[in-house]
Amino acid sequence: MTSADPAYAPPNVVTLLTAKGKRLTKKITSAGVKPAETPLLFTHAAEPVHDLEDLSGLLRWSSTQTDTCIVRPAVIEGAPAEVRRKSSGPEQVLIDMPRSWLMVDIDKDVLTFPRSWRRNPEQHIHALIKAALPPAFHGAGVIAQFSSQMLADGGTPRVHLWFWLHRPLISSEAKHWLNGCPIDRAVYSRGQPHFTAAPIFEVGVDPLGEQRLVFMPGPVVEVPKGIDTSAPDEGVIDVSVDMSHFINLDYGDNGWRRWISKIGDHEGGDGFHIAIRHAAINYIRRNYNPQAADPVADLDYAAFERAVLDHVAGFSLTPKRQADLDDRLRNMKTNFWGAVPKVEVEIREANIRVAAFQMPSGPRMTLLEMLVRGKAASDAAR
Repeated sequence: MTSADPAYAPPNVVTLLTAKGKRLTKKITSAGVKPAETPLLFTHAAEPVHDLEDLSGLLRWSSTQTDTCIVRPAVIEGAPAEVRRKSSGPEQVLIDMPRSWLMVDIDKDVLTFPRSWRRNPEQHIHALIKAALPPAFHGAGVIAQFSSQMLADGGTPRVHLWFWLHRPLISSEAKHWLNGCPIDRAVYSRGQPHFTAAPIFEVGVDPLGEQRLVFMPGPVVEVPKGIDTSAPDEGVIDVSVDMSHFINLDYGDNGWRRWISKIGDHEGGDGFHIAIRHAAINYIRRNYNPQAADPVADLDYAAFERAVLDHVAGFSLTPKRQADLDDRLRNMKTNFWGAVPKVEVEIREANIRVAAFQMPSGPRMTLLEMLVRGKAASDAAR
């Protein structure tokens, strides 16, 4: 059984991952928005925080660290100084542990902040919490950390809300508790990074300034009874659950974002169509869950669309290319959902290949080795 490094195991610890020389935040340029980079290797550190105010100080510091992010899991005992961000499989270095702190990512159209919201941000943050989260969060202390998509003159709130819990929860418990809330539950999956660095503005200054992070003291969140707080069974790999990642061999949480960053790289329609299509397919592969009652429940087209629009915003194109881009964007939703059956076929074929051979005893194979062996068995059977 894999165990956590003792330094990372306490519920009040924050796991910091740093990719030196890489940019783990968006960059706002005159040509548009550049997404965060997706490095493979990170150094790691355990940072104890004792309460919400202490966490606020850590977030204020990390907002200036453009190469650092936060994850909920602990680092496993004996992990090397430089690791990949893996929470399952043979290269696992992260293990889910109960945490007293909880980040909630709200980027959906829950309500609208008025143009004057910065005069009294606390009032509007409280209104957002009441509209989006269960009663346990209402009136609790909170740290609001606005993302690069949050506009100084109001609009749909794009914000990370950080809370302190009266008893710690593992990620799956938080995900289950907040099911049905208008939030991004992907932040509780597979060591998903919590990006905490403020965006980089290539021209001008941050329009939110100090208000990008707002600390509002208050009581801790009372976690209701009835949520299972037993420790998770770590180190067990269920290939069927991981199938969507098995298809996407780069195993990258943000592979679809890399394709979005390529939109417009080439002249002509291919510079838009191919990149958008591959971004959609990779997003679906990343979030499609063949084991769920509703396999497409985690496909948030609105989030995908926002990412595309963020990238193309500010493009300076010829009238012909702009017309072509506009046409691709108009058809993007139809093409997105039209790609779902393609991914479903890939998953079924991959399941057939895995079933075509028997798992050997001894060391567990990597997913890449499994795919190669499964394909060979499948081809031999033809």
